[in-house]
Amino acid sequence: MEELIHQFMLVTQGQDAPAGEVYFGAENPKGELGFYIMSRGGGVP
Repeated sequence: MEELIHQFMLVTQGQDAPAGEVYFGAENPKGELGFYIMSRGGGVP
């Protein structure tokens, strides 16, 4: 039961991400697909 509560808290509140920026790019047949994420250090990027 404790594990279920822990998972619920992670999903609803999020996990604290370190402050900063990250970019990930991957090539695919139609070009490049990229993700750019900025975080202030809270639970929601």
